[in-house]
Amino acid sequence: MLANFMIAVNAVVPLFLLILLGMGARSLHLLTDTELKHINRAIFTVMFPLMMFYNIYSSDLLGFFDPGYIGFGVVMTLVVYFLGMGVALIVEKDNRSRGALIQGIYRGNVVLMGLPIMINLMGEEARGADSHHDCGYRPLL
Repeated sequence: MLANFMIAVNAVVPLFLLILLGMGARSLHLLTDTELKHINRAIFTVMFPLMMFYNIYSSDLLGFFDPGYIGFGVVMTLVVYFLGMGVALIVEKDNRSRGALIQGIYRGNVVLMGLPIMINLMGEEARGADSHHDCGYRPLL
């Protein structure tokens, strides 16, 4: 049981510490709201696309292509979408808000949160990185 707990800690703590760092910077007023907006925009318009390019470029996509896994992901996304639609129809009476609620229920942050957790748990090779492109990243804990 302790081994499972340590696996969870290794996966989640680095992301949790980054979130706490951002919250601390905001609460200590180290950055203004304008600076935070600029940093956020830079992350999502520059850094995130660069990370995605690097991940795709350094991956052996053919070696890790699994049609069953992709099919499972598509089917489960559709299942969650339709369940979310049912929940939204029952819970939200305003039609103008239902779309946002449905989107919030089914949309996953797999790329934003899932990929770093997977790399923390299993190392770079788990995402299909070629050995000659491996940057040597290892879990923090």
